[in-house]
Amino acid sequence: MGSYSQADGRVLASVLAVAACSESDATALEAQLNAVLALGALADEDSVSYLKELEGRPLPADLSEYVHDILHE
Repeated sequence: MGSYSQADGRVLASVLAVAACSESDATALEAQLNAVLALGALADEDSVSYLKELEGRPLPADLSEYVHDILHE
């Protein structure tokens, strides 16, 4: 992802994951999850582990697929 160092990417992924867990607006949640996906390999398993809180929760539209893709691929 461009000019982010590995450490910066991990921090950003963690912040996005934490924010996503408390997000109540579906559009904002989708943007946060898309941003995590865009970070690619910089969003490692430890950085996005907060998203496990979203598994099993009822999520709008197909956002649960985003969460699954981030955590399991």
